[in-house]
Amino acid sequence: MKKLGLITDDMTGTMTCGVLLAKAGIQACSYFSPDHLAGAEKQEAVIISANSRNLPPEQAKQNVKRAYRALIAQGAAYFTKRIDTTFRGGIGYEVDALLEEMPEDTIAVMAAAMPDTHRVVVGGYSIIDGVILTETGAARDVLSPVNQAHIPTLMRSQSNNQVEEININTVLAGQDVLEEELSAKRSAGGKIIVIDALSTEHLHTIAHAVYKLGWNVLCVDPGAFSQQLALCRGFGNPERVPKQPGNLIDLESCTGKVIVVAGSATDVTRKQIGVLSGESCAESVSVDASVLIRKDQRAEEEIERAISRGKECAEKAGCKVLIFETAVSGKKLVLKEEEERLGLKKGEASGNINAALGKIVNAIISMPEMKDQLNGLYMTGGDTLVTVLQAIGAAGIRLIDTVIPQTNLGVIIGGALEGTSIVGKGGMIGKDDTAMLAVNRLFFETSDKK
Repeated sequence: MKKLGLITDDMTGTMTCGVLLAKAGIQACSYFSPDHLAGAEKQEAVIISANSRNLPPEQAKQNVKRAYRALIAQGAAYFTKRIDTTFRGGIGYEVDALLEEMPEDTIAVMAAAMPDTHRVVVGGYSIIDGVILTETGAARDVLSPVNQAHIPTLMRSQSNNQVEEININTVLAGQDVLEEELSAKRSAGGKIIVIDALSTEHLHTIAHAVYKLGWNVLCVDPGAFSQQLALCRGFGNPERVPKQPGNLIDLESCTGKVIVVAGSATDVTRKQIGVLSGESCAESVSVDASVLIRKDQRAEEEIERAISRGKECAEKAGCKVLIFETAVSGKKLVLKEEEERLGLKKGEASGNINAALGKIVNAIISMPEMKDQLNGLYMTGGDTLVTVLQAIGAAGIRLIDTVIPQTNLGVIIGGALEGTSIVGKGGMIGKDDTAMLAVNRLFFETSDKK
């Protein structure tokens, strides 16, 4: 069976891709590493995180190539380089890495809109919720700030391949005109073709044009274009499309507990966790990220303090939601500045914080009373999700559904929490009530199974 092979730059991206496919009736699992792909042989789509977003270009390229080779070994025939919806990371470098590995006639088609979350591309510019990309929070990202909103220009600054662009007028003119323009861009030497899109219908038109051309294509997008092209290729079974839940349930009446880990430091996440923390059934443990930045005795003491406090909260009869957060009640850190001040490598501060959160969660789920009480995990921040799940021995996630677009529901593969429900979300996604919705869905999933 020919499979879809998708490579992302973080675990949140793998979940987003996987859920988009699952919602179209395509069986999909996402994995943290190309070295551990338990159950991949049973899937129609295998998604691997290269964990590359914040790496230097050459290291990122090597990670992407390793993931590609693992997908080839699993029987993948159609490929996607999944990109962040806010264009963080070295997208051009990673696309180049795949074009170096794939057949010489491969063309990268970049239809980078995600209409369901109000991310569109018009005139080559990325617009998010009506705001130009460089005026959003992505421009101030602590690890990968974005300073270019014109996507063809961004790609040319990172890629050694010729970049061409097709504007929205051509897409609106219909599939036949679009096919002609795609062929013309390829004949002109284009190896990466960036295409405007404002709606799912536009992505549908682009996918049909690409499919009809019969090219060997590398999809470059956040997931929605890849979903449309997969459907064109005959993937998908309507009987597998997940059922949506009904009304929200009363958390106070629920049994069991949900553990929340908020490693993202964005203002969006701070507000969401703040709302959830206000619930009477929620207990919040603030973890001092400024202490965790360095692996030393103070950090170990802070980890032990958080574990002790977490156990106290978990043992409370009224505790239904146990929250571990690093940025809601504490000072917001600029990790790049902290790394420079302390002489740490790029990404080391974030890695140390997330590793500490992994130790804390592992200790909490190991409590005997947690064995039959845990309804699921909710994590915000892609790096946090990966580090915590790896700390408990998980290999990946089987995707099921969305809570809201880009806030995704799945089931853990491998480790101590095999089969446990999980919701993962990027730090910049959602509204103030998103954490509440995620926790509610985890309780619903457990009650539904019962």
